[in-house]
Amino acid sequence: PAAWPVSDNQSAVGPVASSDDRVEPVVEEPAAPVPHRPRRWRTGVVITGIIATIGIVAAGAALAARLTSTAEGPLVGHTAPSFTLPALAAGEPDVSLDAFRGQPLVINVWASWCVPCRREMPDFQAVHVLLGDRVAFVGIDHQDARSSAIAFAHETGVTYPSGFDPQGTVAADYGLVGLPTTILVASDRRVVAEVKGALTRERLLKLISDRLNVTVA
Repeated sequence: PAAWPVSDNQSAVGPVASSDDRVEPVVEEPAAPVPHRPRRWRTGVVITGIIATIGIVAAGAALAARLTSTAEGPLVGHTAPSFTLPALAAGEPDVSLDAFRGQPLVINVWASWCVPCRREMPDFQAVHVLLGDRVAFVGIDHQDARSSAIAFAHETGVTYPSGFDPQGTVAADYGLVGLPTTILVASDRRVVAEVKGALTRERLLKLISDRLNVTVA
């Protein structure tokens, strides 16, 4: 994956005087004393700063919650695009959307270099085990090194099939812009939800209940 751009460190070097130059000493004037300000004024500034900081943190949390909680996307209501990928693990069958025809399906697009993916994937595995054959699960390993992805799946305990997509073709076909992304596909192959960002076990169960009409209790 492309790295974030990082600017090079730069040093500004001024002209160096020759040995023949005569440098006059510089006498600095004493700094002017800082006028005393009433304690009440300083207290007001501190309180205002605290309130502003709380406001910024709250706004950021609300934005993050909104981005994670949304279940809409450009494909919602449309037929899920087909895909066929080699399995992440060698020797296993290809991973294909057609193999899940007639089943409610959870598609999770992830990568070993994705930090939020590491947080959510154990919860996905737990829901997969809980629901059994009521809902199918499939992972899409996006633009990754195969060995790293296999080790990552081992570490997170995932046992449902994952397709290996080093070129990112599925993400491109589905119009995805970030990881992790979870897509819910109904048994008639309609996309019914698309969620950007990590999901908790509770949030995933609610989405499956609400959007796929599957009993999760």
